[in-house]
Amino acid sequence: MIKFIIAAFFLLASGLYLLVMGMTPDPIPFIDEGIASFLFFQSAKYLGSSIKARLGSKRDS
Repeated sequence: MIKFIIAAFFLLASGLYLLVMGMTPDPIPFIDEGIASFLFFQSAKYLGSSIKARLGSKRDS
């Protein structure tokens, strides 16, 4: 249960960061957005949601 709460927190925090701070000018633009995106995708994956599939980046196997 605690892992679920931590994953949900990181999902919300990284999503809000990407929405709010992603639009501001940045001296190193790709590092912080990259880390926030990584946390967002990994938290969503842990919670059972496939964000990459919803964005249309499915792999053809």
